[in-house]
Amino acid sequence: DLTTQIADAINDAIAAYSSERFRFSDTPLDAPSTFYTVAAQAVYTSADLAALATMYKIDFVNMNVGTASVFGLSPDTAESLLLYNQQSGFMRGQPSWYAYRDNQLILAAVPDQAYLITVGMFLNKAAPASDAETGNPWMTDAERLIRARAKFEIATHVTRNDKMAMMMSPSPPAENQGMVGAAYREWKVLKGVANRVSSRGKVRPMAF
Repeated sequence: DLTTQIADAINDAIAAYSSERFRFSDTPLDAPSTFYTVAAQAVYTSADLAALATMYKIDFVNMNVGTASVFGLSPDTAESLLLYNQQSGFMRGQPSWYAYRDNQLILAAVPDQAYLITVGMFLNKAAPASDAETGNPWMTDAERLIRARAKFEIATHVTRNDKMAMMMSPSPPAENQGMVGAAYREWKVLKGVANRVSSRGKVRPMAF
């Protein structure tokens, strides 16, 4: 008798973790996010690349020049790029910098022609559109996490089952009376896999 509530709990669980970076969160290499610049246009929106409105982080922006050369654009602040681009007639050519603000990608110099831009991103993976959808990573890679978190949502907001809520809790043990909840445990597993896959195995010195 909780069909609607269960569906809502699954969507709530996915929403709770959508900003977490897992191994399935990145732009797939076989389907990169790309768009072409337009001459004299410096600002690009979701109309040019839909993912710009939903992604969580830009990892890199590359630009193709000709048929073989690929250059990486350097990140900068939106304020700096807007100032650069206000120098009408001087900052036209191959872009060298990019910035992101208000769901928009800003390039400088202002493109003088069409260049292929490839954006590596930490994406917002959508929840399944229907019960019949297959292959959605939230229902495959993260199935155990979403199942546990959905049970926590049901126990907390529907059945008011404190014991079940504690057993399924996404909170650290220190915030859950010392108990490791199922959602927290599965989150740790997925984050561990993501960190292990992306790690270079090297320690980099930092200035403090």
